[in-house]
Amino acid sequence: MHLNYSWPFALSGGPLAAGALVRLIYTDEAGTSAKEAVCVVAAVIIHADHQWRPLESEMRRIIAERVPAHLQTSFAFHATEVFSGGKRIKRDEWLFEDRLDFLKEVLCLPLVHDVPISVGIEFKTDWSKFIDLESMKLPGSRPLNSNQFCHLKAFNACMERADLFLRKYLSGAEIGAVIAEDLSEMKKFLAQFGLMHREPRGQLTMTAEYLRQEKWQEEMGIAPEAVELRIDHIVDVPHFVSKGKAPLLQLADACAFAFRRCLSKKDHGDDLVMAMLGPEQGPAFVNDPVWFSVSGAGLFNTSAYWTESHRHDVEKKRLALIAKSLMGGSA
Repeated sequence: MHLNYSWPFALSGGPLAAGALVRLIYTDEAGTSAKEAVCVVAAVIIHADHQWRPLESEMRRIIAERVPAHLQTSFAFHATEVFSGGKRIKRDEWLFEDRLDFLKEVLCLPLVHDVPISVGIEFKTDWSKFIDLESMKLPGSRPLNSNQFCHLKAFNACMERADLFLRKYLSGAEIGAVIAEDLSEMKKFLAQFGLMHREPRGQLTMTAEYLRQEKWQEEMGIAPEAVELRIDHIVDVPHFVSKGKAPLLQLADACAFAFRRCLSKKDHGDDLVMAMLGPEQGPAFVNDPVWFSVSGAGLFNTSAYWTESHRHDVEKKRLALIAKSLMGGSA
């Protein structure tokens, strides 16, 4: 098998120089069909110099070892087809248990390589009842329909969480470039409206009454702190590429698929998220009913980037919860 993957390029079109302070934000979506109840956009945030090559190499290795030989030549990774079968992958030619193991091994890569994952989640709503979607028409395009607007909202939420990683965990020292699948129908809208929190009118401060409590906050009776929704460090507009030519876009595809299947409460959804987020964050996601009831966004796999201050805050929360449990839950 020969996969012709090349080293990523800088925004200028030339090769990325060693030490370039840039993160590549590979993003993909799941649940964009109108029949789906929830739309998910997920992104893996990749250090171009230190993580891209190892991850690309691991993707090739897993495909070479796990995909049956007769599928290797024309194999194109699409999580939905790997899981369910399709035109290229016949169910009786590749056992489901083996396909599931293949997906889980791919999904483990962000955790193993300390790759942050951001996600935007949008439970479907008929937005035409609340806003004028006709006003979002672009030259040469039809107006957004409600389903597409849900996709756009999930994309914005995912990008805002990716930008949060850049400014909170990297102290704003690096910029991010977004790489998305070349979807002809949505490309113009994502380019025009996909980074709305970067615009002054799109920057919002969400106060406690509009935020969900995290599990530890609920147990401690603590209100959520106000959150600023903004994008400061993602540059340019999304760059659109073919998924077949971007192995780490395929990794984002797997993450989006896992989140969507879990949030839709479908078979093996929890298993896939557990493989992706690991033994600490995985249970916190699949066992928290709030993720399954309201639209929102999340940022995972950040512990490798915590400062001493971050670690101190997390340890305080952990000890406080232990103390509360020892006292039988009393205040």
